[in-house]
Amino acid sequence: MSTPCPGYRTIALGDSMPMAVQISRSAIAFVAMILAIGVGRYGPAYGGSFSTDRVSRILSTQDFSGPLEGTEGLEEIEITHFGELTSGGSAFHIYLHRYYRRLLGGTATRSTKRLLVISSDGTYLGGYTLDEEPDRISGPDVVFDIPSNAGNRVTFTEKGPPDEAWFDGQVRTLYK
Repeated sequence: MSTPCPGYRTIALGDSMPMAVQISRSAIAFVAMILAIGVGRYGPAYGGSFSTDRVSRILSTQDFSGPLEGTEGLEEIEITHFGELTSGGSAFHIYLHRYYRRLLGGTATRSTKRLLVISSDGTYLGGYTLDEEPDRISGPDVVFDIPSNAGNRVTFTEKGPPDEAWFDGQVRTLYK
């Protein structure tokens, strides 16, 4: 009798499981363990983001110059996880910080947007002021949906984001 594929065998009730099923269960248990551990030595486990509370603590204790709490009804602050990227073996977490303030009795608003960078060990590296939000992450680049001749990406190195980056037609300085 032939087996369906190498490494598998037909079993009757009471036989032990095929090796591939045992390995699959071990792999599932390993992934579950990693997800349960969450933030460890290398930051969020496998593609996750830091918790909102942890991001707020990182920013508030590491010289972030923007607002983290709004005045109810007048200000709104959003910090959202945009994604992760790696460059030269280093990992970085990208967040968008949006600040909205209602002016003139709520009829007009003022807003600012920043792209924030936190290393995988939880160090806040800084951010750039944005006019347009990024479109995607591609390799070591944060890419914007604008023409390349206007500067449409910020390219990270193993050390992190550049101190200055040209995107959206302007030189942007990394600042805290």
